[in-house]
Amino acid sequence: MAKARREPTIYTREYLSLLKQLKDARISAGLSQTDLAKRMKLHQTAVSKFEIGDRLLDVVRLRQWCRAIGIDFVATIRDWDSRTG
Repeated sequence: MAKARREPTIYTREYLSLLKQLKDARISAGLSQTDLAKRMKLHQTAVSKFEIGDRLLDVVRLRQWCRAIGIDFVATIRDWDSRTG
């Protein structure tokens, strides 16, 4: 019997919700993708790829993202979890 294929995490509703939350927070902080990229020592295209889901955002990069835009990492995860849990 064949195993059912699991949908990659990067395409789940929960993951896309997190990306939207992070993009909204960046915009609320008055930062462009270029501004955020400079703070994170990335290229603007990397920020864009994270925001549209072309690149997977790991937990270390997520914490860096939160710090770069001035939001609390743990509170961000709690908020996301309460909305998607």
